[in-house]
Parts: sequence; structure tokens; C-alpha cells
Amino acid sequence: MLALIKREIRDNFGFFIIAIILTVVFTLIVIYSILIDEMGKMPIGIPIVMYTIFSFLLAFLPFICTSFGAQQMYTDRNKKISTFLATMATTRRRILTAKIITGLLWIGIIIVPLATVEAILLRVFPPIVPADTSFLVKLFITLFLICLACYCMGLQIGWNTNKFFPILGGLALTPVLMSIIIIKGFGIETALILLLLSIASMIRVWQQVITTPL
Repeated sequence: MLALIKREIRDNFGFFIIAIILTVVFTLIVIYSILIDEMGKMPIGIPIVMYTIFSFLLAFLPFICTSFGAQQMYTDRNKKISTFLATMATTRRRILTAKIITGLLWIGIIIVPLATVEAILLRVFPPIVPADTSFLVKLFITLFLICLACYCMGLQIGWNTNKFFPILGGLALTPVLMSIIIIKGFGIETALILLLLSIASMIRVWQQVITTPL
């Protein structure tokens, strides 16, 4: 399994470079803003830079997640990677599991470090007026779930043999998923809807991969 995951990372190295760059840049922006801008005044509530970074990620990250999932599956089917690996004493279930673990790792590389840094900064430099950090937690949970839903959807549409369908499908369906947040907000209903959509897409992907002749 570890060898399959390493292969997935190597095959999608460009996406991981993008993830690392985004993580480093956004983390440095937050740290710089807190240390330079916020220390010179009396912070009241959660620093605005944290909401700004979140808004940027929410606007663009789901599209990248969809593209990542679609690229994984389209490349696999187009280049018959699973067909080749299946001849080397492995199974399609293990191959797909490695892809999903790689996708979750990619999402985690962006979200987890940034969320951790923000949590540490809020403890080291607490605002004078106590802030409701539970809302910030809801934001990051929602961001993870929308990224997961878009990634799973990307896996599903990337299995299509049409070269342009993954691109067009991602551009068309990603805003539809994102509109759920606009309509429902960042509450439990949104989280459940996104989670159920992720599960449904994942089940469909498993059915496609397992039943389609390689």
C-alpha cells in the first residue's frame, strides 16, 4: 500500500508542489499579519486576516480538489495504470484506496497546518475581548468537507473516457456544490449534506472501478 501511495504522489507531484506553496504562503501571511500588524494594536476578536485567507481558500481550493481527483482517474484510465499494476500482485481495491489516501493527504497538507498555526496564534496572542473560536472551527470543517466532496466528485467524473468531460464537469459541478454553503451557511446541515454527497460519490467511484473491465 505504501508503495502505491508513493507512486500516486510521484504521478501527481505537481499538485503536491502547489499544495506546499499555498500552505507556506498562507501560513506566513497569517503569522506576519499577527506578529507585525496585530501586535501594534489591541486585538478585538479573531484577526480579519484569518477570515480573508479562509475566503480565498473557499473560493479556489474546491476547484483544485475537483481537478486533482479528475486528473488521478483520467490519467489512470487513459494510460491504463491500474491495468499494469493489477498484473503485479495487487488489486483494484488497493489501487483505488491508495488514490483516495493520497487525495486526503493532499487536502490535509493545505488545511491542517494552517488551522494549527491559527489555533496556536490565538492562544499565544489572545484577543482582549473573548472571541467565539467555535465559528472558526466550523469554517475549517466546512472547508474540509467541501474539498472532500469536490475531490470525490472529481474522481467520479475523471473516470470518463472523454478527454474534455473531466474539465467541463469540474467547472460546471463545483460551483453547484459550493452553492450549498451559500444557501445553508456553515452549520450542521451543510456538513451533513457535503458528507453524504462525498459518501455517495465514493460509492459510485468504487462501483465504476470494480465493475469496469481494465
